[in-house]
Amino acid sequence: MTTFLPDVPDCIPSNPLAAFLLGPGKAPRPQSPPWIRLFRIAGQIPWNVNWLYCPLACDGCGAQVTFQANTHPRPQVIARCLLCLACGRAAVEYLRTRTTLHETPVVGNAWSPPCPAVARLREAVFRPFWANHFERDPD
Repeated sequence: MTTFLPDVPDCIPSNPLAAFLLGPGKAPRPQSPPWIRLFRIAGQIPWNVNWLYCPLACDGCGAQVTFQANTHPRPQVIARCLLCLACGRAAVEYLRTRTTLHETPVVGNAWSPPCPAVARLREAVFRPFWANHFERDPD
């Protein structure tokens, strides 16, 4: 691919597409952290996760930017998800509806490859029970 920039005719960029889209010598903005992308995408259609501010300080970094959401990964199971927007620390706890049973929360902040807490958070957010229920073929 070659690029001709009329404003700078002598410029031969090493990355022609980036030079065309951004301008010569400009670098793209850095990508946002994966937990911020999950937080933003999960609040939109079709997932509609209702993240609520949790006024507790994060046990990992101490910042007070933790959000909580409850999802339904399986019938009669609630996943209580906590996510720190500062450091990406995730905690997911499964609770049984109409009982006092609950699992010990799984906690972690490794996003690539995902630790068990992050994997569980992704599953709880992006694969809710109601979506699996309605995707089934009625025949």
